[in-house]
Amino acid sequence: MLLCKGADSMIINLIDKQNRQNQELLSITEQHLEQYAEKGLRTLLLAYKDLSKQQYDEWISNYLQAGLQTINRDEQLLNLQDQIENNLVLIGGTGIEDKLQDDVGNTMQKILNAGIKIWVLTGDKLETAINISYACNLLNDSQQKIVIQADDQFEAQFKINQGLDLLKSQFQNNSTALIISGDSLIHLDEKYQIKLIDLAKQCHTVLACRVSPKQKQELVQLVKDNIYNIVTMAVGDGANDVNMITAANIGIGIKGVEGNQAARAADYSIGEFKILQQLLLYHGRECYRRNQVLVGYNFYKNLLIVLPHFWFSFYNGFSPLNLYDPWLYQFYNMFYTSVPIMVYAILDQQYSSKFLLQNPQLYQTNNKVTLLTFFFWFCSGGIQSAIVIYAVFPSMEQTSIDKEGRILFLSSVGMAVFCYAIIIVNLKVFVFSYMNSIGSVLFIFGSIFLYLLTYMVLSQFTNKLDISHTFIHLFSNVQFYFILSGILVLTILFDLALSRWQIFSEQQLFEIRKIRDAQEPASSEKSRFGSTPPSSLMPPDKFENLFQEEEDIYDDTSVLLPVKPVKTRKYTGYAFAQQEKKLDEALRNAEN
Repeated sequence: MLLCKGADSMIINLIDKQNRQNQELLSITEQHLEQYAEKGLRTLLLAYKDLSKQQYDEWISNYLQAGLQTINRDEQLLNLQDQIENNLVLIGGTGIEDKLQDDVGNTMQKILNAGIKIWVLTGDKLETAINISYACNLLNDSQQKIVIQADDQFEAQFKINQGLDLLKSQFQNNSTALIISGDSLIHLDEKYQIKLIDLAKQCHTVLACRVSPKQKQELVQLVKDNIYNIVTMAVGDGANDVNMITAANIGIGIKGVEGNQAARAADYSIGEFKILQQLLLYHGRECYRRNQVLVGYNFYKNLLIVLPHFWFSFYNGFSPLNLYDPWLYQFYNMFYTSVPIMVYAILDQQYSSKFLLQNPQLYQTNNKVTLLTFFFWFCSGGIQSAIVIYAVFPSMEQTSIDKEGRILFLSSVGMAVFCYAIIIVNLKVFVFSYMNSIGSVLFIFGSIFLYLLTYMVLSQFTNKLDISHTFIHLFSNVQFYFILSGILVLTILFDLALSRWQIFSEQQLFEIRKIRDAQEPASSEKSRFGSTPPSSLMPPDKFENLFQEEEDIYDDTSVLLPVKPVKTRKYTGYAFAQQEKKLDEALRNAEN
């Protein structure tokens, strides 16, 4: 005997339509599936087929042989599966409650408030998918809903064109949700796939139902290829999400009852969906900010030490003179400037985790990595290197005399430039850090001290180096400290003022966003969550009458769903968040 389970859209095409028992049972089962889906239950069809031993032996032999092929193996396996999965006898349908994890709705709302667009790609029926979206706060009664559910290419193309026309004419100032079925996606050619993306870009929420694992992957790839300057992130918890996770720029797998396949294929693995709040709004934002500074800073500190050679060439007639001691020069990136920025990149924190989770709008205030960002770091390194070199050479070379009456030679002047560069580079970390702990300050000044220590050792205890016996001459020169003070004023104080202005700008932007959100209509609570708040916000005593509300019937095959239900909406999403004892009541009401 062959037993099959699957989505109704697949199993119905495989059953024997000439079988009278199938015809009668299918009509009743489809009604039950629709009722179950309206209550938010996940539905499947069950079917079977009697096989003789000869049929099975012949088929399994061919199937095993096809599995050994190296050419068109997948195609041969699919053909053999199609050969045996036909003329099935319908057993019936199932409706299973699949409760959402804790805090899913709140997590979704915070992600939306952070400016991240959410698409739901699911294999569930349209009615079930809509209920899930209501439970997750992705859909609400105030939204206009464009539904694309088509059985042929002409109908799919017509509804996409109609949806685009509606967005231009009627929905310009409204929040719109796009709902599309997997069957409709099959009928779209390349031209209308692009149109679908144009339609989806203008919608607040996108919901794709009855999509296969391959279609999930293709949708993610379609978005990546046709929307400029976008980063896609796929979140899944089952084996059917693996293709989607690997296709996205960032894949996140949730460990759970569905197994570990998604977690193993993902870039990040989490235990619960609500952890996305912490991962995106705190760790994502802070790591992006710190890494942006880390990359730019490494360009900056190397420019600050290299460009003085370029500026110095105007003094030496472009002769190949080395400005720094080669031994100390090797330690610049290895010891003198590496630790403070590493500590910053690991530990710095602009806002606390609690504050960022309470204010997801701050996610959008993060500066993006652009060519302008790198241009700023390059200009900063170039200008400050010019300040150092043109402050040192006119003031110290051949004009600076120590207390014994000796002038400073090129080696001493070059080490003065090297010293100024190390001090500026390390103090810059102190300037742009938001959280300067005792440890980070010790690393900053410890790096400067390490340079002074190695310079002193090489200078005082060697006789054959260019910098031998220059340490005392340089640091006993009063002019050295005057120049250092002037350079710090021109570089570090400017950076400090710039960083404080940037903080002020971010705070102003955050306040503007808060004021804009506060100016939404007073009925935002109703419009956001529908005519009734979501079950996660509903007092426990309200659950008693949960399934006794009179229902409004939507015409889900139309392109446009009404903005406001006549009585109360058909899709509540409560089946995904209610107490388990309410399942029996939901089933009884569905049967009635």
